[in-house]
Amino acid sequence: IKVNSRVSRIQVRNGSVAGVEVEGQGVVESDLVISSASGLITFGKLLDEAHVPAWMKRKTANAKLSMKGLYVQFGTRNKIETDAHLSYVLPAPKEFLSGKSSLGLYSALSLYAPEYAKQGSVIEVSPIAAEEISREELTQKALELLSRHNKLDVAVTRTRTPEDFENEMNLYKGAIYGISPDSPLALFSHCAPIRGLFQTG
Repeated sequence: IKVNSRVSRIQVRNGSVAGVEVEGQGVVESDLVISSASGLITFGKLLDEAHVPAWMKRKTANAKLSMKGLYVQFGTRNKIETDAHLSYVLPAPKEFLSGKSSLGLYSALSLYAPEYAKQGSVIEVSPIAAEEISREELTQKALELLSRHNKLDVAVTRTRTPEDFENEMNLYKGAIYGISPDSPLALFSHCAPIRGLFQTG
């Protein structure tokens, strides 16, 4: 059993599964593979394009994805003053008219899961920002947004971009919830069109 090991490729030979390539550990041969990754990851990244049927390529390419997000998480030493788990921040009229409005939302995770921060708070902020914004600018924008309504004593900060979600959490193209639930192509069959490959994700 290999734990905490990333599979970089599902090996196929003569139309059947032949094993998996594990990063830094070589190929593990097998005539049966169960993929718990999403269908988009399995057929869009883990399989060589030559082994994916044309209709599956179209399905993967045309699938409507869920939202992508830019998120900043703050761990604070103090408890923030809020009664709501999810709060939307709207601009003041002057900001709106000037085009320098601060829009976004924040979620006080420790409000409904106090075990996350027994002494302080854990807050996740999603400011409305262009995807090309730098990580530093995003963090500052989130801090400004949250500081408008809360006094903060920040102990730790973690910033996540769509690229982080894709590279670290295997979320296809950084889409947080994978395929959009209103997509007509949302379902992937458990029995894949390649012998020995089964899809559970």
